[in-house]
Amino acid sequence: LACENTEYTSDAGMGQFKTSVEIQS
Repeated sequence: LACENTEYTSDAGMGQFKTSVEIQS
């Protein structure tokens, strides 16, 4: 599971989680 991968934004749940990761990046 690569939370840093933008492709995971396809999932609604992953979309919110990816947003948090993107902010910290």
